[in-house]
Amino acid sequence: MNTRVVILLLLATSGVLSTSCLEEVKVDLPSGEPRRVIYGWIRHDHTNQEIKLNWSNSYASTENYEPISQVGVYVYSDRGNKYTFTEVENTGIYITDTNDFATVVGASYQLFLITDGDTLVSYSENMQAVPSIDTSFVSFIVDPQRFVVEDEQDNYYVSALINDEPDVANYYRWKIYVNGELRNHPSEIVLFDDLFTDGNKFRVDAKNVVFKKGDSVSVEQYSLTSRAYQYLVAIKNQTDQNSIGPNAKPNQVIGNVRSISDPNSVVFGYFGVSDVTLVREIQWIN
Repeated sequence: MNTRVVILLLLATSGVLSTSCLEEVKVDLPSGEPRRVIYGWIRHDHTNQEIKLNWSNSYASTENYEPISQVGVYVYSDRGNKYTFTEVENTGIYITDTNDFATVVGASYQLFLITDGDTLVSYSENMQAVPSIDTSFVSFIVDPQRFVVEDEQDNYYVSALINDEPDVANYYRWKIYVNGELRNHPSEIVLFDDLFTDGNKFRVDAKNVVFKKGDSVSVEQYSLTSRAYQYLVAIKNQTDQNSIGPNAKPNQVIGNVRSISDPNSVVFGYFGVSDVTLVREIQWIN
C-alpha cells in the first residue's frame, strides 16, 4: 500500500516537472538609454591610425551598432603635435591621412571629440616601450588520461620568454593570430604584468588560446599603461562568465573618455596607445 502511494506521487511530480519545462517564460528587459562607445588604440608600428565611434544597443537588440558621424576627431601629443581624423563615408570610422601619424615611444597622447553641443576628452595615455620577446615556441597541454598528444585536437598553445625591463612597472597584452585570424573571444584575452618578475626574464604560457598541430601562429605583444591594463582586466572578467561560477559581479565598465559638457554622462570604450612587437610564425619544436 505504501509502495503504491510513493509511485503515484513520483509519477505526479514528474508530470508537473515535465509540464513546467515546456512553459515559456518571457522577461521584459528595459532597453536603456543609448550610450556613446569609443574605441581607438594607437599603435607605434602603424602610421595609419583608426578611431571608431558608435551608439550602444539594448541587451536584446540584434541590430548593428549605429555609427556616430560628423564628429571632429583629434589626437594631441605632449610634444605639441595635433592629428586630425577624417570619417570614412558615414561609418563612424575615423582615420588619419596616409603616413600622417608618426608616434614616439615615451610621448603621451590624448583624444578629443567635438560634437554639436558636447566635447569628449580622454585621459592622457603614455606610450611605454614594450620589452622584447627573447624566445617563443609552441607547448602542448598534458592530458594525464592519454599517453599521446592528439595532433587533430586543440592541444597546443604559445609560450615565450620575456626580457622584462628593471625598475619599470610593465603591463602586457598578447594578441594571438591562428592561421591569420585574431583569436579575440573574451576567454582568449591574454594579459599579464611583471609584479613578481620585475627586471627578470620570465616565461608566459597562453594556455587560454589553443590550436592544432601545424597551425600558423603569430603573436603581437602590446605595452599597456596601468589604467589600460585594469580596464582590459575588468572587460575580460565581465564578459568571460559562466553559469557555474561567475568571475565578477555584473557591473558597468567605464573607460577613460568623459564628457566635458555633462560630467554625469556615461561614455563607454577606451582610448589607448601601445608600443608593439610582432613575432611571426612561432616555431614548432618536434
